[in-house]
Amino acid sequence: MLLSCCDGATHDLLNNKVACYDAIDPAQVPLPAYRVANDPTEFQAAVAALSATNPVVCFKPTVSIFGFGFRTIET
Repeated sequence: MLLSCCDGATHDLLNNKVACYDAIDPAQVPLPAYRVANDPTEFQAAVAALSATNPVVCFKPTVSIFGFGFRTIET
């Protein structure tokens, strides 16, 4: 059984990383550097951009629950 402490719309927002980050005011909540990639070329560009300042780049699907799909790349 899964017990959620929020309404369905909030739950859906929290499960979609892009929508959630877009809804957050970065002046109030600091966000990590991130990029959205929709294909392998965009993914490679995102890894290159993020790895310029970070030795480890994390990635995960836009829509996912728990840690499913979370991976890291050491550059």
